[in-house]
Amino acid sequence: MSALATLKIDLNKIDESKIFQGKKGRYLELTVAINDDSDMYGNNVSAWNGQTTEEREAGNPKKYLGNGKVFWTNGNVEKGAKEPDKKELDF
Repeated sequence: MSALATLKIDLNKIDESKIFQGKKGRYLELTVAINDDSDMYGNNVSAWNGQTTEEREAGNPKKYLGNGKVFWTNGNVEKGAKEPDKKELDF
């Protein structure tokens, strides 16, 4: 583990159409950004509804859900391995 962060999500901002049913429950895909710099409140993490490639290419705006901060790191955050296709996952 190379970092831990805490987020506060505004549940009222969740787009219900983005929630999908899996085998083990209901899920919402989030995109999380961890920035090098903090804002005036010390936050350096933000989260928004995940977007499809088509939504990004169409220029649809991100719907921010909340923010937070990294509270621990070992100084070595690495990119994860290639994501499996959602169809392959057993949610």
